[in-house]
Amino acid sequence: MGLDMTAYTRAKGAEETTEIQYWRKHNALHGLMEEIWRDKAAIAGQDLGDEQFNCVELPLNEADLNYIEARVRGNQLPSTQGFFFGADSRFDEDDKQADLEFIAKARAALADGLEVCYNSWW
Repeated sequence: MGLDMTAYTRAKGAEETTEIQYWRKHNALHGLMEEIWRDKAAIAGQDLGDEQFNCVELPLNEADLNYIEARVRGNQLPSTQGFFFGADSRFDEDDKQADLEFIAKARAALADGLEVCYNSWW
C-alpha cells in the first residue's frame, strides 16, 4: 500500500475522465494539494476539522496552477508525513519534473474548456 495520486480532466458536466498525470508516494505535492483544499473550504466557510484528505476530488483552476507552479519551482513544497506516504519527496528532481509536466497539461486542458481535478487514495 502507499499513496497514489492522479490528476484528470473531463468535459464540464460529464462523468468520464481522462488521466493526465499519475504520481506514487509524492507526499510533498499531496501536502500542497491538501493545503489548497483546506484553503478553499475555509473561503467557502466550511470547517473541515480533522477530515482526512483521502479520496477527495479537488478541482483546480488557473490560480491554483499558478500557486502550485510557484511552490514547485521555488522548492517550497511542504514536508508531509503519513504511514503510507514513503520518504520525503520535497526535493526529488523526477517528481519536480513530473509536477511541471502536469501543470503544462492542466493549463492546456483548462484552455480547451475542460475541468482539471486532483484526487488521491491510500
